[in-house]
Amino acid sequence: MSDASPTPATPQSPNQPDVPTTADSPDAFACAAPADMWRDFLFSAGLLESMLDTTLQREHGVSLSECDVLENLARASEQSLAMSCVQALSTTSISGLSRAVARLEQKSYVVKTPSPTDRRAVQLTLTAAGAKLLPQLHTTLSALVQQYLIDCLPAAEITAFAKVNAHLAEQLKNPETKPQTR
Repeated sequence: MSDASPTPATPQSPNQPDVPTTADSPDAFACAAPADMWRDFLFSAGLLESMLDTTLQREHGVSLSECDVLENLARASEQSLAMSCVQALSTTSISGLSRAVARLEQKSYVVKTPSPTDRRAVQLTLTAAGAKLLPQLHTTLSALVQQYLIDCLPAAEITAFAKVNAHLAEQLKNPETKPQTR
């Protein structure tokens, strides 16, 4: 009997074993059912999001959704946006975004004030402390994306992945328009 401890199990894709999961040939995905591809996408995206979130919380005390708020404010004119604009730029639910903003406000990374133009609206502004944290968050995110995404794919697949994501993002921004086909 060996003294070697067993290797911890890594989560496996919920995909069926007979459906290709790599593009070994031009037709590798031709037989993959759309539902299987969708499950694989959700599964891998969920794992990556969880890894990013866990690491950001452990190393910097902020969640991935909080990081998203900070990044959106940093890109804005005067580092300030209406809460409704932050919501429009986010994939987080309204309640999740409200909780993230409350945590950021408690940590003094953002300031929430009434909108100067609409009494019903709330304005979010990045503080100096929030701006100071962003380069650290970017460093961590870049390293994690490099490790868990870029380093896992051959160069040709990274280029294809970037093109697919750009195409999907553009198409999904305007769901009323008819999808462009190949």
